[in-house]
Amino acid sequence: MGSNQHQPQQILSSRAFTLIELLVVIAIIGILASMLLPALAKAKKGAHATVCLSNMRQWGTTIAMYMNDSFDVFPHEGNQGDISTAKNLSAWFNQMPRLADQAALKDLYIAGNPPLSRTKSIFACPSTIANPTTLPTLTTALFMYGFNNRMDPNDTVTGVNNRFFVRDQVTTTSATVVFTENSEANFPTSSGLYTLARHNGRANLVFVDGSAAPLLDADFRRTAAEDNSSAAEWATSRKVYWYPFNGAAN
Repeated sequence: MGSNQHQPQQILSSRAFTLIELLVVIAIIGILASMLLPALAKAKKGAHATVCLSNMRQWGTTIAMYMNDSFDVFPHEGNQGDISTAKNLSAWFNQMPRLADQAALKDLYIAGNPPLSRTKSIFACPSTIANPTTLPTLTTALFMYGFNNRMDPNDTVTGVNNRFFVRDQVTTTSATVVFTENSEANFPTSSGLYTLARHNGRANLVFVDGSAAPLLDADFRRTAAEDNSSAAEWATSRKVYWYPFNGAAN
């Protein structure tokens, strides 16, 4: 009987020690979680950048196919506004996807499936802004990628596509941008002044030769003066160019 008198105390002591152990484990898990979360967030951003680069490589392949079929003429850049009418019917976002077995952008909108940031689509970069509460429409289409508008000179006559560049005019095809990450607005084009560096200070860019690569902001960014003048851009040796040649029209 003498030994049984101490049993309740032993059990109580054992339970108290287990509780302390549990609290210590919880604390350790909390510390590890706080250390892991930044690494997980970084890994997620890296995965998004990889998906985006894959999309851009597909656009690179598609632009090469398009130009082979169009006598080396670059596609129309497109205009802000209704993407299903007028010259937008011949714009890159409606003409090029068919070469990649994808639907034209106007058809996706008409079907009620506009590409959003989390959509698995060559039109969508997963690193863009969160999906909007109000869905974009045919007249307010959301462009996460854009055509380099310095590769499509402005028309001299309204409504007539009478000016264009061809591939042979490009001085450096491996270093001249043709597709870029866009400013997440309603413009189907961008340039060296407005392109976003979404991926840790880098932007995924497509070049005239069909290649795609991530470039640091400092390598592609342009001042307003450089963005508006091929002479100003070409006055300095660059890693990449937005204008196809020195003297190209805006």
